[in-house]
Parts: sequence; structure tokens; C-alpha cells
Amino acid sequence: MLYSFIHLMIRFINFIFFSRIEFTLPPNLKGPLIFTANHPNMFLDVAVIGPYLPGKVHFIAKSALFKNPLLGRFLTNLGAVPVYRKEHGEQGDNQSTFQKVIEALERHETVVIFPEGTSHAEENLLPLKTGAARIAFEAEAKNGFQLQVQIVPLGLHFAQRDRFRTKVLIRVGEPISLKEFKTSYEEDQKKAINNLTLMLYERMRKITLNLLDEHEGEMLRNLFHAYTKIVAEDRPENFSETVEARSALLEAYRWHRIHKPRQMQQLYRKISSFLNSTERFGVSRSSRHLAKSYEFVKVFRYTYLRVPLLALGAPLYLCGMVTHYLPYRIPGILAHRIEDITEKGTTKLLWGAFLFPLFYFFYFISIWYLYSLKGALIFLGILPLLGIYTLLYLDVLLPFLTNMFTFFKLSWKRTERDQLLQMSDSIRKDWQRLQEEYKRDRELEDKQLQNPPA
Repeated sequence: MLYSFIHLMIRFINFIFFSRIEFTLPPNLKGPLIFTANHPNMFLDVAVIGPYLPGKVHFIAKSALFKNPLLGRFLTNLGAVPVYRKEHGEQGDNQSTFQKVIEALERHETVVIFPEGTSHAEENLLPLKTGAARIAFEAEAKNGFQLQVQIVPLGLHFAQRDRFRTKVLIRVGEPISLKEFKTSYEEDQKKAINNLTLMLYERMRKITLNLLDEHEGEMLRNLFHAYTKIVAEDRPENFSETVEARSALLEAYRWHRIHKPRQMQQLYRKISSFLNSTERFGVSRSSRHLAKSYEFVKVFRYTYLRVPLLALGAPLYLCGMVTHYLPYRIPGILAHRIEDITEKGTTKLLWGAFLFPLFYFFYFISIWYLYSLKGALIFLGILPLLGIYTLLYLDVLLPFLTNMFTFFKLSWKRTERDQLLQMSDSIRKDWQRLQEEYKRDRELEDKQLQNPPA
């Protein structure tokens, strides 16, 4: 009962904290399941995975989290099991941890493991520990390889891992059935564990973004800005399409860097110049209008419904801001003081989960004291709805203000607007030419691979 209540609460917190979580599991997943995921965001990774998996879910978590009695009890109720890392000087019995997880698999429950072994800020997959493979093999060996354990790779993607109301995508990789390794495990256990870990690593790499370094990450961000704001006719409809576009762009960029380095450098210089010009002009480079000419009909269509709706909703929004600003702002201030980006989002989530109920209780007591119990109960029922309305209002208001500010500034500064349009047009032409060459050359390479010379 407590486990179900905690999962329900986490789902509600996720609804508030994230603007969208995209996670669709294949319908044919059966049997005991071990989900393995990359680990970019500490406790948030648990929060965005756990409530959406089938059956009772168990997490393997580092033992240091259990030192705090309150947090340790919460994690235990959530289904977490501590693992002790000898290289970090942690003392404990990992064999008992493995045994608890194996018993959970025998009950056909679900296990989640972060095989990188640590949360990290790099946008690449670290080498995997062998724990997931060892647990899976021990469970199958104990049950004569009749348990039908499957390992399912997951790839976590956060639009901005340290931001409130960010988007999350969880990509699902190709499952691995342990029955495929029965013979090899019986012949050489260590080799089978290493081979399974290597296969898992390769399948996890296919669903995660693996950058060589921060320089490549900065180049990819700028290329993606240029693609979505200048080249593409339409924005990606969801975060899944955004991640797929980024992955395709990274593959194309690496190919061009090898085969067309001069043309790639020229295009990137133009993109950098365009982005620098938007910063000097003092407008947000996230606006598509920087690269598009305005049409009065489109501007009118964009504003004629939003303006009256935003005006009518402003009083409720102001009420929501007054009552929710402090419990929203304080976690952000606390997270800002933390240097490790993997801890920022977790800090915001945990402090928010504590402060919002605290402030709600304070409002309830105050109204009860000043007015009546009935008025306090009514206000307490309205507060969560008011908070959700404020979030939805901001999701419309902020892009609207950004776009309108850019529109009026570009309308006033025609010379700068024309310059940006000329630059974007040049980028679009170069991009399309390189894109056509890339498709043609890749098709030729594929044909040569399919029909090698005799």
C-alpha cells in the first residue's frame, strides 16, 4: 500500500516538475525484467523511470544514500537495494544485495540498474560495470535457465537536466534474452559475463548521445539551433523527434568532418557568425523569426487568440505566482549553489517536494485562524489547481513574450533584420547543398558495401 502511494506521489511530482516525459515500452515485454539505463541526473533518473515500469520495481542504489535514516527508509519503501562499492571504501555485503535482487526476479518483479556505476555530467556512456550481467546469469543459473530473464537497455535524455519544467525522453533499446547465452555461460562464466556486458554497452550506445568532448557538444548545439531555426520548415513535434534529429545531425557532422572538412568549416563559421549577430542585436536566438521574413497574416493569426486569453487569465496567474513563488524560487536558489550539475535537478525536486506541502500547510493554518476551517479547506483544495494553472499559463506566456519582443525589435531595426535574413538564407543554401551531397555519397557507400567488387 505504501509502495503504491509513493509511486502515485512521484507521478504527481513528475507532472509538476517536468513539462513532458516521453516513455513507451514495447507491449511484448514479459517475464522477469532488468532495465539498465545511463545515469545523467542522480535521483531524477529513478523518479522518471520507476513509476512507469510494470510490476514492483527494485533499484540498485549506492549505499551512501542509505546513511541518512529518513532517506534510507524512503528508498527502501521505494524498492531500492544498497550496493557497496569497494573502490570508494564502502563496507558491506554485496552478495546479500544480489540475493535480494535475484529473489525479486524469481517473483517476476522488475529491477533497474545503472551499470555505469555513478551519475555523471558527460554526454557519453561510460564503460559498464558487470553487475547487471552477473545478477542476470546468477538468477538464470539458479533456475536452470528457465526463468526467461530479459535485459532491456534504456537511454535517458533531458532537454536541460538542471531546469524546472524540462522535457524528458526515455528511449528503449533492443532487449537481450539470457537464454541466448546459456551454452557460453556453462562453458566459461567470466567470458560470458564480459560478452553480455559488451553487447549491453553497444545497445545502450545506440539509444544514448555519445559526444567526444565538450567542443563537439558546443558544435552540435549550434548546428541544432541552425537546423531548427533556419533550415527545417517545421519544429520537431515532440522531444523524441528532437533527440532523433540531434543524433542524425551528429552522425552527419562527423561524416562531413572527415569527407568534407573545408565545406563543414565554412558552414559552421556562418552559423557562428549568425548566432553572434543575434546576441549583439539583443534578441533570443531561440526565435525562429530571426531566420524568417514576417507575414502580417501569420503574425495576426499567432496573436489574435493568445492576447485575449492571456489577458483574461492574468488575474488567476498573479494569484498563483503570489502563493507559489517562494516554494518555487527557494529550491532554485539552493540548487544554484551546487557545482555538480547532476545534483541540481535532484536538489530542486527534493526541496520542492518538501517546501510546497509546507507552504500549503502554512496557508491552511493562516486562513483557518483568520477566517474559518471551511474557508481553509476550500483554499487548500484550490491551491494545487492554481499552481498547475500557473505552470500552464507560463508555458504559453514566456514563448509569446519572446516572440513578440523579437517581432517588434526586428520591425523597428530593419537593417539588422535584413542582415539576419541574408545570413540565414546563405546558411540554408549551404546546408541543403551539403545535405544533398551527404545523402548521395552515403547511398553510394551503401551500394558499394552491398555489392563489393569481385
